[in-house]
Amino acid sequence: MRAVYNGYTEKFLTGKELKEMFFNAFYCGDKHHSTIYDITIPEYFSYIKIKDDKTYRVFFNDMFCKIMNSKTDGNIGFFSYVFPDYINDAVKTRLSLIHKCPKCESEMILKIGPYGPFWSCSNYPNCKGAQTIYPMNEYTIHKLIYGDEID
Repeated sequence: MRAVYNGYTEKFLTGKELKEMFFNAFYCGDKHHSTIYDITIPEYFSYIKIKDDKTYRVFFNDMFCKIMNSKTDGNIGFFSYVFPDYINDAVKTRLSLIHKCPKCESEMILKIGPYGPFWSCSNYPNCKGAQTIYPMNEYTIHKLIYGDEID
């Protein structure tokens, strides 16, 4: 481990070590972490095809992480993240509900469709339950939890 530019730390980590490092972190977007998405970083890793036994060159700080191919330095992924300790109770409530199918309560799995990523029932094709990956800003949290608009 060594410190590099702008407060980032550099490490060479396996995919398994990356998943352990970010096991309960959530994917963030927009400026200054203003939106939390209902996708965990390990789920994002499956989307960008991080392999447990492969070694990656990783640059990270308290808010951002860049993953590169350890042999070619090719960019694999760059993301913003947040750990649950920094998320308020309303967001935690919503995030705890997303991994159950709204139709049959089976576990949901991340899929990529023609319009982007979404949650799909693991019992597909017997169950066609699906959920959009919602951005978790104040407006959508209130609407998803209470079903109405913010005044």
